Amino acid sequence: PGGGKFEVFEANIGLNHTIPTWWSPWLFSLEHQFGYRGWSGPNSTITPIQADLPASVYRLGWDIRFETPLNSQFAPFALTLAFNPSINSDFDHTLTRNAYNFDGRGVLLWQLDPHFQVALGAGFWDRVHDRVIPYAGFVWLPDDRWEFRIMWPQSRIQYYCGNYMGEDVWLYASGEYHVESYQTRFFSPPTGTSPTDQVELEDYRIMIGLRKSNPIVSGFIEGGWVFGRHVH
Repeated sequence: PGGGKFEVFEANIGLNHTIPTWWSPWLFSLEHQFGYRGWSGPNSTITPIQADLPASVYRLGWDIRFETPLNSQFAPFALTLAFNPSINSDFDHTLTRNAYNFDGRGVLLWQLDPHFQVALGAGFWDRVHDRVIPYAGFVWLPDDRWEFRIMWPQSRIQYYCGNYMGEDVWLYASGEYHVESYQTRFFSPPTGTSPTDQVELEDYRIMIGLRKSNPIVSGFIEGGWVFGRHVH
């Protein structure tokens, strides 16, 4: 009620491995994922607001993927099948079903020509409110500098700046529909008497950033606007 201030500090780390399988041309990838969220608020000097959220929550995830490359015998098609289980909690309580998210997705990519690709698929997000998310859009590569990846739920337009000191550098703008949930016990306003065992944050994000990568590691710095946030 009346709005309020809510701050989030995020840290995300991933370690990915990709190897060929016995079922050529399928590739197997496993990404170990760690996420940290530091929460402050929400609170307001106008209207008393206090959702009693924990100061810190964590995510441990594993993105398991089977993929075919575009240059395989299935060309001009490529397929991704993925399962992404994770543990999401403040770890201050015994883990229950609310701490586990079991996400999955399947995406078919069709390369119409070397510069244009179409993607179509769907994903399942296991949250407080489960969602079936369409994965749809296109990828356009007009030249060797620009890439337009117009997709739902995440889009990106990026420009390749060049290679500096052995690292590839991109400048980009992105838009994303984002939902995450955690097991935690808190008392929600306005009564402060209704304990909840799982919290979900839903929002939209528009970002501008700079990304660098080499064959071993990649990183980015970005800033932008988060809006339409809802907490369930």
